[in-house]
Amino acid sequence: MKPVRDDSARSPFAGCAILIAALAVMVFLIGFSILTLFRQFNEIAKFTGTKPVPVAISSLESREPELNRLAERIETFRQQLAGDGETSLALSADDLNLAIAAYEPLKELRGTFHVTEIAGNNLRVAISFPLNGRPRFARDDEPGWIASALVAIAAAMIFSPTR
Repeated sequence: MKPVRDDSARSPFAGCAILIAALAVMVFLIGFSILTLFRQFNEIAKFTGTKPVPVAISSLESREPELNRLAERIETFRQQLAGDGETSLALSADDLNLAIAAYEPLKELRGTFHVTEIAGNNLRVAISFPLNGRPRFARDDEPGWIASALVAIAAAMIFSPTR
């Protein structure tokens, strides 16, 4: 007797259908990702500009006495933290801006972050940050073949610090 052959197990249609379905899903996901990316950049463009807006930087000229008082208050606070008691440090908007202008760990905030007002528990801060924008082909002087257009966000941020 001849063995019974199952022709459906060797049908090339099953493998082709799986490959076609996988390619269709892959093309859909890539297309959807690109569409979502460009829609996101269109939304970001509504509140950004093409050039950063300069934010005020506190001048350090002839402010040595204020800077020394600020340094003393910060040092006193640091020493009180080592103790067992409760401690606090109250800074004005001018103190915060002076600290940003003077202290090296805060140098990344210079020109991009300026406290304009402290009212109650709310801080009002002027910000200006560069962001990566819509992807584009790189210019001759840029590395790689894809780059992004630079955009900047300039806004007033209001927040309430919590303990």
